[in-house]
Amino acid sequence: AALTRSGVRTNTTIVDQAKFTPSLVDGPFDGSAAAWKDAERERVLLFSEPYLENRLMLLGRRGSDVSAKSLGELAGKRILIVGGYSYGDAVSSVSAPVFVRSRSEEDSLAQLLAGKAEYTLMDELVVEYILRNHGDQARSRLQIGSTPLITRSLHLAIRRARPDAASIVTRFNAELPKMIADRTYHRLLHVDWIRADVDGDGRTELVARTDQVAVHGDAHRA
Repeated sequence: AALTRSGVRTNTTIVDQAKFTPSLVDGPFDGSAAAWKDAERERVLLFSEPYLENRLMLLGRRGSDVSAKSLGELAGKRILIVGGYSYGDAVSSVSAPVFVRSRSEEDSLAQLLAGKAEYTLMDELVVEYILRNHGDQARSRLQIGSTPLITRSLHLAIRRARPDAASIVTRFNAELPKMIADRTYHRLLHVDWIRADVDGDGRTELVARTDQVAVHGDAHRA
């Protein structure tokens, strides 16, 4: 949406999740509209300002203990993560759990329910989508943690070799505050509240889908 608003025409190709990183780093694509940062990617890609915060929650089978506040508390447990995703130091620097690579988030859920691992990690927005659309089945089969174990910022990434890469990223960045102000974020994410620094003072504010006053509750970070 931000690219369209800034006058950039795009074509999107869906690749297997396990092939995401090599497709992004080695080509043949110009970039990705949704990528996490890491050193390998930054060598060849120019990243936008973060436009979303992915909060990865712990999921287990119904009855599992999902009270862990950090990955370090899960020593010896098998945790499914998607191959090709850049989970960062939160995964690479922690040796206590055993990380098992899956083909996709759907594959992670299938393997979890089949008993191939004790846990998986899944973005909070995806969890909310599952609960909203498959609530009874999800609650009867899954145990969902309440504390994000990994938080990753999400970015637009454009290949540095493109002569207009900096221009694309600059125009994209300029659209982000406008999309928060006119509630495009809320509509696209299907949420009622987001937390964002809308006035540039370094502090986040609660922004509602409609003109209402925030009392309390959760909100998504943009």
